Amino acid sequence: MSPAIALLLDCCQRVLRAEPRLIGQLTAAGFVCAAGDWQFQLPALHAYLLTQLPPGSGPGYRQFLQQLYGSDLNSQLRLAGAEIALLDNQAKVSRSRYLLRRL
Repeated sequence: MSPAIALLLDCCQRVLRAEPRLIGQLTAAGFVCAAGDWQFQLPALHAYLLTQLPPGSGPGYRQFLQQLYGSDLNSQLRLAGAEIALLDNQAKVSRSRYLLRRL
């Protein structure tokens, strides 16, 4: 698993555990976020993850998408009783909204 996807998994797990510090950071970064619920668009998610990785170590946006879609992120999240699902399909991956939710 790439560092960016591992960081995303960690963030998802922390949102599911309702960690107030992270939920506050995500809300301050412009995300809709509450305990067990995180809504995002992929460009904003990518930009946020880049701020959390060491400078210069994060993937470009296209590489991030390849890593994301090639990962087993949802399988890992299902073990925690959650998934990332499509919330609002705008016919373009980068314009659509996604949601971390409990199953």
